[in-house]
Amino acid sequence: MSEFYQTLMGRKFYEADVPRIVKALERIAEALEKQEITEEKLEARDKQRRVARMQEEMEQPEDSIDHEWENDVRRGR
Repeated sequence: MSEFYQTLMGRKFYEADVPRIVKALERIAEALEKQEITEEKLEARDKQRRVARMQEEMEQPEDSIDHEWENDVRRGR
């Protein structure tokens, strides 16, 4: 039996299928990298928002915080 790479099917595999597989893997890798970057940006934005919210809460006078809490309780939050 001849070697696989010497058959028509083997030539097609190495000359057409493998390059297509490589290109598909490259596209998958690029998509995963973009997704990771997007997720990192979203996490950073959420963290900035949480920090800003905490800073706002710390800057409010104690009485206004209690009053806001009472309003939240009345509204059912």
